[in-house]
Amino acid sequence: MYSYDPTIVEYSWIKLLLVCRHWYNVACATPKLWRRIEVETSNTEWVTLCLTRSAVAQIEVFLNSKKTCPEVYAMLSLHMHRVWLVSLAHMESPYWSSRLPALLRRGSLSLSKLVATYPPRSNPADFKPESNLNLNAEHLPLLQDLYISYAQAPSDVTLYSNLCELTLEG
Repeated sequence: MYSYDPTIVEYSWIKLLLVCRHWYNVACATPKLWRRIEVETSNTEWVTLCLTRSAVAQIEVFLNSKKTCPEVYAMLSLHMHRVWLVSLAHMESPYWSSRLPALLRRGSLSLSKLVATYPPRSNPADFKPESNLNLNAEHLPLLQDLYISYAQAPSDVTLYSNLCELTLEG
């Protein structure tokens, strides 16, 4: 069974690029190796490289930075039809909390797993409107795994009908 651990970075394969020119060419031409996109900064070149080399493969997007720039959002929004997993580790960022619903509504029909974490709040009254992701089954028909931390649970009850795994914390 697939288990999700956001602390594991799966880029150990990148050493293959250093073995020889042949292995470099093989690795560059293997879309599955490029399908996991970790966005730690606003490095648009890395995101472009991964999106290009992943070709038509389904992709996993891990947004782990408060400093993700609008260009990265724009690039990802054009590929949402290929995204099967989205993980957002810094949802307190006003940038992502305001753009995530629009990003998910833009053709995210293949999204199977969504992880969204807000920082812990000691008082439930501290929940802000941006902690409501406005998720619905119409835009996420294939969603099977949903993990939300310190955010409002989706109000669309039909979204829950296809879920295999649901985790709500906070």
